[in-house]
Amino acid sequence: MSPRHSVALLADPEDEGRIVQAVDARADLKVVRRCADLPEVRAAVRAGIADLVVLRAAEPDLDALVIEELRIGGAGVVLLVDASTRAQARSLGADALALKDDAEGIVEALEARIRGGIGLVTSDSMPPDPFEEAACPARDLGSDAGLGPDAPPSDKAGTEGPQGRIVAVWGTSGAPGRSTLALGIAHALAEDSPTILIDGDLRNPSLAHMAGIPVDSSGIAALSRAALRGALDGLGLEGALTPYTDHLSILTGLTTPHRWREVGPAALDAIVTAAARMSPWVVVDLAAVSLDEVADETRQIGDRDDTTAAILRRADEILCVARADVLGISRLAHALAWFEELGASAQPRIVINRVDSAATGPRPSGAIGAALQAIIPGRSAHLIPEDAMVAKGLLKGRSVVAASPKSPAAQALSDAARSLGGAGARAPRGTRRGRRVKH
Repeated sequence: MSPRHSVALLADPEDEGRIVQAVDARADLKVVRRCADLPEVRAAVRAGIADLVVLRAAEPDLDALVIEELRIGGAGVVLLVDASTRAQARSLGADALALKDDAEGIVEALEARIRGGIGLVTSDSMPPDPFEEAACPARDLGSDAGLGPDAPPSDKAGTEGPQGRIVAVWGTSGAPGRSTLALGIAHALAEDSPTILIDGDLRNPSLAHMAGIPVDSSGIAALSRAALRGALDGLGLEGALTPYTDHLSILTGLTTPHRWREVGPAALDAIVTAAARMSPWVVVDLAAVSLDEVADETRQIGDRDDTTAAILRRADEILCVARADVLGISRLAHALAWFEELGASAQPRIVINRVDSAATGPRPSGAIGAALQAIIPGRSAHLIPEDAMVAKGLLKGRSVVAASPKSPAAQALSDAARSLGGAGARAPRGTRRGRRVKH
């Protein structure tokens, strides 16, 4: 005889009785808690009283963090939806959705969760959602009539239309100039195509300062809150962006690093994915990592390394930035060893910044090449020279590509941008100097 599963229920009063009757009619299901609010549901799961949760999606305090907490606690989660809440609820990470007034459909969803199937439960009275059908093609979840064709999207699913390319600018510790390069690379890409630059550095967010943008509010924190509620959309993202040039917009980072818990791995992943639907290029500035082990999967809750890892796994192109000195090359070796454990699909392109004969000897390229052969044999690197024009440009809130397009660093940054897959960034031009950010 199969074990009986315990269900914690939080539903509207007019639906609760029918749901309890339908659930208790099954030999393997039993409602053990009729909960009055969300804290009572969470307590039931933490205490091990319930291993299944049926929960109304319209609960005011419900977000993706709560769903993940319940699932980590060992409970399967079925959200009760109607036509107005279904689209938002499907992005919260529950195991299944069911119409709140379809008691038999709710039972079918619970049975599917027990069997290991995860799908969207609908009834004949609810019209199909065109977005869901386009985003998640049908798959067979069994012969039960109550199961619908939909399923939660995979890492690369749930998108509409062509996707822009995601460029992660990451690097070692020790201030290699990663954010400066991210701004320059984004500016170079924007010479040809619309580009979004995202400050995803949760340790030392700095792009707003570099670009001369007021830091009284955080664009990334606001969008993360929307992502947790399943309410992130293109209009919200567009409203959070700060126009920087005609074709470059910036999503500002945290106003202070101690607020890093507001931006979880899955939230930043959702923001980056939404940005890629809007723009041909998305450049994400990412913090250096502590080199500790990270989770194998992207979760709502995680530390700063988990957030960096989530975007590195998502990225189409990765630029790994290191300083052109002995310490920089040593730190690069450790960072690449950490990266190899991630299982990311893209391989990092190495960028050595602030190349100067004072630190590397009279032949910098030869010395750096020899050092790199010991850790990444057969791989080349982009070299960005030490250039006083970089600091002069930042003093004016401009990247070196805009402030001094013919300088050595600007030329090298544009070369690096053109090397990215599908990039068509033009060489820097001295005629385009306009900015849309005002001081």
